[in-house]
Amino acid sequence: MKWASIIVAIGSVTAMTATTLCSLIGQPRIFFQMATDGLMFPLFARVNSKGVPFYGTLITGLVAATISMFFELGALVDMISIGTLMAFIVVCCGVIILRYPSAESPKKTPGLVLLYVLSCIIFSISAVIPTNAWWIYLIFAVVPLGSFISLLVFLKNPIQPPAFKCPLVPFTPCLGILANIWFIMNLPWTSLIRTLIWASLGFLIYFLYGIRNSVLARGDNYSEERSDSDDARLVENVQMEEVPENSKRKDFD
Repeated sequence: MKWASIIVAIGSVTAMTATTLCSLIGQPRIFFQMATDGLMFPLFARVNSKGVPFYGTLITGLVAATISMFFELGALVDMISIGTLMAFIVVCCGVIILRYPSAESPKKTPGLVLLYVLSCIIFSISAVIPTNAWWIYLIFAVVPLGSFISLLVFLKNPIQPPAFKCPLVPFTPCLGILANIWFIMNLPWTSLIRTLIWASLGFLIYFLYGIRNSVLARGDNYSEERSDSDDARLVENVQMEEVPENSKRKDFD
């Protein structure tokens, strides 16, 4: 079966290369959009003459190269897996929050979702602890079930999106949250600790900088001024790229 191991190895190397390349290309553009919204430093919103976020790409590549020098491949793969699963959890939570907004109490839906996430964490932690007492699993299984029932009771009048919509809300996103947290808790604890440290750095940047400098925090006036300046810059770039028809005809003649 040596040929099978060779195929698996080639597939693994190809998959890791594609994932790394997509991350290095996509992450600077995520930083660019965050910086445009005021959530990241203005340096990440700068682009070169071709419209490429040069500084974001450079900083992202340097950080990724530095991390790869000090960590083993297995640890990096586990961190990538946990980061991807955490992103899926955030998406599932966002689906519930956007589908069930509350004008009277804006914090009600996020609070219930947070309660459900914490209950899933408690259940997953209890499940990975080895024990022969089946009733312990049954007790901890009641925690996410109770929080899920509270979601069904208190969340009413969902908003139906005009385009694609997630089916069976909140059943589908709640199941996704539980499954992703279960997978995270079954990964090595060392990778989980590293990911939490990395996430804490992101929270630190958000609460110390992003929450105060965001477009939403600055108000509608800043948002309108920024959109007007962006429109003017776009029109200027289009005018620079356009070539008059008369010049084209002269060159052709």
